[in-house]
Amino acid sequence: MGLDIVELFMHVEKEFELSIPDETAATLETVGLLYDHLCRESPLLRGYVTPGVYSGWAWDRLVQMVVATSDVDAGFVHPEAYFVRDLGMG
Repeated sequence: MGLDIVELFMHVEKEFELSIPDETAATLETVGLLYDHLCRESPLLRGYVTPGVYSGWAWDRLVQMVVATSDVDAGFVHPEAYFVRDLGMG
């Protein structure tokens, strides 16, 4: 996992008050997979945000964090976007 992805995950963990084990992080290859994981595991989101529904404040905040970490335009950040292949995070 590249440094920019590690940095993103560290910010996500702090923002959404959870810990993402390395084994799990390695499987979260797309923005959507990360978001769905947050919906299920974050105590701030669990029960309030539905995995697979990519709208609302939590989705918007994740997109902002990805943009800040990767320097890509927000238009490129969508659920199917791979961090490495599509967003150049490596």
